[in-house]
Amino acid sequence: MSVTQEEVQKIANLSKLNLNNEEKITENINSTLKWVEQLNEVDTKWVKWTVNVLDLYNPMREDTIATEKNPDLFSATKQKVVANQIALNNIMK
Repeated sequence: MSVTQEEVQKIANLSKLNLNNEEKITENINSTLKWVEQLNEVDTKWVKWTVNVLDLYNPMREDTIATEKNPDLFSATKQKVVANQIALNNIMK
């Protein structure tokens, strides 16, 4: 796969880029595409798919809503408790 100077110019016009040396850009794009084609030829069916090379796990958890009041938390505040939440003063006056 390769691109022509006309294709590069068309893409540049669509993206509103001002290209000075279209020949050089076309050569760079074509060399990159050639390199990608070489990578596609590599047999990777035995390579284990990884997200992270450090073998970390995803620490995300689902949020849960506690429906019961926590008496220790609510007794520690002088603020008003509304719908199992500590109400704060309005700072956006």
